[in-house]
Amino acid sequence: LYYEDMGAEGLAYASYPESLQIKAGENKGLLDLKFDFRNIDMSEKWVLPLQIVDDASYNYVAHPRKDYAKAILRIFPFNDYSGDYSGTGITNKVVTGYDGDGKPIETAESITKSSIRGYVIDEQTIFTYAGIVDEDYTDRRKYKIKFAFNGETNGSVTISCDNAEEIGFELNKDVTPSFRISSSMDDAKPYLEHRYVIINNVDYYFNYIPVEGTIIRYHVKGTLTLSRDINTQIPDEDQAIEW
Repeated sequence: LYYEDMGAEGLAYASYPESLQIKAGENKGLLDLKFDFRNIDMSEKWVLPLQIVDDASYNYVAHPRKDYAKAILRIFPFNDYSGDYSGTGITNKVVTGYDGDGKPIETAESITKSSIRGYVIDEQTIFTYAGIVDEDYTDRRKYKIKFAFNGETNGSVTISCDNAEEIGFELNKDVTPSFRISSSMDDAKPYLEHRYVIINNVDYYFNYIPVEGTIIRYHVKGTLTLSRDINTQIPDEDQAIEW
């Protein structure tokens, strides 16, 4: 619910010069923003606030309308696997008990999320929040589920949780998570590439703890699919992706 300033004192995630020069006869300039996302925890909601201020030495007065002088940027680093996955292929069923053989008994109904965001950890790893949890939960940090991709365009996926003991995280060891990347060119726009990342055999259990002493156990199972459109005419990767 709260945002963190990535440009705050003591943090090195974002830096930029204090002044920007706009040449005579021009009405815009480019601010040289530099980012260093090493060791950043994307479970925080990072923003970069920018403000144009008065400068008496140049007799410069900022525009009086605040919309013209201030901006708050929500920053999301990306890799080949991050982004908004379709959640329609994932079921979230509540475990209500266990039968005589110790097998979980689950509700017939499933909670389904339309979208599940994958956040960057490093070049080969993302995390999502477990099951029904999303970034609006204040306790979201302890429900981070990591996906490490072992390969370039296909291979196995290592799913893990740093907080496994506290939230009762447990993988179904009878299946092996895997992924594949496929792509195709658009029929109407031959310069537009449709790229898909498909993660199969997602299958794990975890405990959601809404308040101390209350545990709701979920079984999360299914397939995650990421669709990304890329304009191959644009050389810069971050600009080529049609976000």
